[in-house]
Amino acid sequence: MNRLLKIELLKISSYTTFLVLAGLTVGFYILILFAGTQINLDLDFDKYVDFEAYFRFSTVFQSIAYYSSWFFPLLSLLIIIITGNEFGFRTIRQNIIDGLSREEFFYSKIIVIVLLATAITFIAFISSFTVGSVFSGGFNNFHFSDLKYFISFFIQTVAYLSLAFLISLLLKSIGASIVVFLGYFIVELIIRAYFSILKLNFSAFLPAKVFSNLTPAPSITTMIKNDEIKIAINENIKTAGELSFNANLIVAVIYIALFLFLSYQIINKKDL
Repeated sequence: MNRLLKIELLKISSYTTFLVLAGLTVGFYILILFAGTQINLDLDFDKYVDFEAYFRFSTVFQSIAYYSSWFFPLLSLLIIIITGNEFGFRTIRQNIIDGLSREEFFYSKIIVIVLLATAITFIAFISSFTVGSVFSGGFNNFHFSDLKYFISFFIQTVAYLSLAFLISLLLKSIGASIVVFLGYFIVELIIRAYFSILKLNFSAFLPAKVFSNLTPAPSITTMIKNDEIKIAINENIKTAGELSFNANLIVAVIYIALFLFLSYQIINKKDL
């Protein structure tokens, strides 16, 4: 395990594009988060609405997890670059010639996926505690149960990265992989719209839908101060056809297992 980790870190340290993109991702993440928390809307109806409620415990965990999910294209791009460079620079062939087995190559990429998912989850976790403590004036209303959103965010990130890895192995080209990866989400939106017209409930099981539901946006009622308005809004919110939070987790894990299984088969059976 340590040997594979050292090999991957050595490769990554030589990919300037990867390092620059990773730095920009973290930079934009912090910048946009900071800018969002500084927005101060001086509105006449502030006695009915509390925008800062999204940044207090314990809603802040869900808010930051939802916000962090916006960065999945950039994180997936990192995996596509790493995998594409293996074929572009022929390092995978050289590694195998030097004694690295195909299984070890597969496991080394899984290590990278888990490391990236862990890193962004840790950043989101620290951001939540920082923002939450500032806007809550301490750790009031903090509940450990709300940390579930970081578990789901971690699984969501692994799912996106696993899909990016699979597509990269299939196409072996960075440019083509990016187009197909991003294009899939557009195609799925069209499919979901078609299913909606036909009144079919299969949309809830499609990959992008399942992954996005792992980090749902906080309810708009979070910022509503008036209880009567909250009740009226909740009564009009329809969630028919949606999977539960736990069901989404289970289906997402199944997709991850499928993506990784297919990736393993490609590495073992295709000409690299």
